[in-house]
Formats: sequence, C-alpha cells, structure tokens
Amino acid sequence: MFFNKIYSEIGRLFWKPRWDHPSLSKISHDISKPFENCIADFDDAEINASFNNDNKEWYHHEQIYILHKKNLIEPSKKICIKGFRTLILESFSSGKDKPSLYKYLIFKLTFKKKTKIDKAILFDGTLGLNYFHFFSDILNKIWLLEKLDFEEDIPLIIPKETFEKTYFQYFYNNTELKNKNWIVQDSNSWIEVNSLHLIKAFPYEKTYWKKTVNLINKVHDGVYKNIFLSRSMKAGRYLKNMDTIAAVLRRHHFEIIDTENMSFENQVDTFAQAGVIISIHGAGNTNIIFSDWEKIRFVEILPSNRLTAHYYWLTQSLGISYDVIKGGALDENNAFELSPELLEKAIQKINK
Repeated sequence: MFFNKIYSEIGRLFWKPRWDHPSLSKISHDISKPFENCIADFDDAEINASFNNDNKEWYHHEQIYILHKKNLIEPSKKICIKGFRTLILESFSSGKDKPSLYKYLIFKLTFKKKTKIDKAILFDGTLGLNYFHFFSDILNKIWLLEKLDFEEDIPLIIPKETFEKTYFQYFYNNTELKNKNWIVQDSNSWIEVNSLHLIKAFPYEKTYWKKTVNLINKVHDGVYKNIFLSRSMKAGRYLKNMDTIAAVLRRHHFEIIDTENMSFENQVDTFAQAGVIISIHGAGNTNIIFSDWEKIRFVEILPSNRLTAHYYWLTQSLGISYDVIKGGALDENNAFELSPELLEKAIQKINK
C-alpha cells in the first residue's frame, strides 16, 4: 500500500496534463443542453429534483480536434503523450485515467519499436469496455464520421480489449463495420501518429442510435413479454430482498433474467420481444434500444444514493415510455432493498 502511494505520487509529479496544446486544431465543436427543457414529473420528488438538476446542468459535446506533429498513443490507457511527459487531456476517456509510468519509462529506456502512422482517429480509449458507453460514446462516432463525409479508409485506433468484446465482434463480423480500417492496439503496442484526430459524438442523438439498431437482425415472434432484468451479487448493485421482489414479479407473469452470461445475440432477441421491462440500473439497460420503441414500457430501479439520468435521457431521445422507482441506499456490499409495495404500484400503473 505504501509503495503504491509513492508510485502514484511520482506519477502525479511526472506527468503534465494539459488542455489546448499549441499543436491542437479545433475543426468543429458543438455544445448543447438537449434536455434543458425536459421536466421530470415522477412519483418521487427526490428523483424529480435530481433529474431536473441534471437536465439543466449537463452540457453535451460533439467535436473534432486534430493534433499535429508526433503524437504518441501509449498502450495502457490509450492516451496521447506529446513531447516527453505532456498528457493531452482531450484524448482522455476518463478524467481519472493516467498512463502506466513504468511502461512508459521502459519504452523510452529500451528504445522499443513504435508503429508510425501519418493520420488516424483515436476511436476509443477505455470507454468501449463499458457496454452502455460503447454504444453512446464510441459507436456513435461512426455515424458522426459518416455525417461529415469523412474519408472511408482513415485508420481507426481501437484497443484490443474493446475489439475482442463480444458485442464489438458481432458488429465487426456481421455488419459494414468490418470494412473500416481498424488498427488494433494491444497492451504492448506504441503508436505514433503525425495527424491524430480526436472526435466526440453527441451521446443521445436519436439518428445515431437508429443507425446502430438498423445494423442488427432482430427476431420477434409477435408476442410481447414482461421482463425483469436482475443483477448478481458479483455484478453489484443487486437487491438484498430479491426473494420478496421475485414473488411480486411471478404474480404479474414477469420473466426474470440476467444479461451477465447472455450472448449479445440473445440479449438483442430478448429485448426485441419485450413489452414491459423493469430493471435495476446498469449497463444491461442499454438493450432497450433493441425493443419496439413505440410499444415498450420501461421502468428503472435506482438506489437512493445513485440517482443517475442516463437512461432517462436515452428514453427521452428515443421516445420510449419511462418510469422510475427509488430503492434504498447502496450498502458497503453494493446491495440495496426495494419496497415490494412500490414495485406493485409501478406494475399497476403500467397495466392501467
């Protein structure tokens, strides 16, 4: 623990994070508050206050920047390094990311080889490892490039970890995405790009999500099911009183599922056949995009100390019916309780 703190402090002193580097050109930058005029009006006043605050506070960005003259993409977090120790903050997937100082010094001291590319897009850092952010923040970049009529064969740098995810492999093997010029960067590959494009797409743009869904062959047998999306203890954010909640769900003919061990194709088909989805907040909720947007009724369960508007915003964008239930607070085991009475009330509301 002591040595970890020392190492972290050395890294903090060594790296020089910077915005607006002199070699950065801002080609375009759109900024908006697309949900500023949305008014949350649910049964819980605390949720309404939280959502309405987020609606007014959060800016959403769409941008294309270009970094000129020797940009080194390091392999641990896929962050751009300029000069000897300057980190380009516009290349960060997360504000908490920092490259591995150990790997960097070994690279410098042993004169390891690097792949040199004239120009490329840093398509993903680490965000694509999260299922929701893969769709909202990463895949949407494809549609932004298409909208701006970018050259088809420009290289797209993607981490090997994201490339090997089953959901990315589905798109890679079954859709037009295979034709893109992918450069897969593993944990030992250093890439130098002379003209590095850093792009960000609006995460809740309906036309982008529609293009993604149109790539998928969904199976629907004409019967709409009631589905409850649960979470395991391993995944965290699970219900401590699931046995009690399951009894309510069975009484209303809900099928209880967990997407953790489902194939991507199975998730798509399951949600395509859903008429009602009640779900604990989590990345699996992203699958609502594969449902019938006009018919689906989606109810999200949020712990009282994790009131997040991500899926509220997504449903607002796609025109999906949305409701929300507030559970108890997450405890030290990342578990919480849900009132069976509140669940019963939400289901009765759906059935009116």
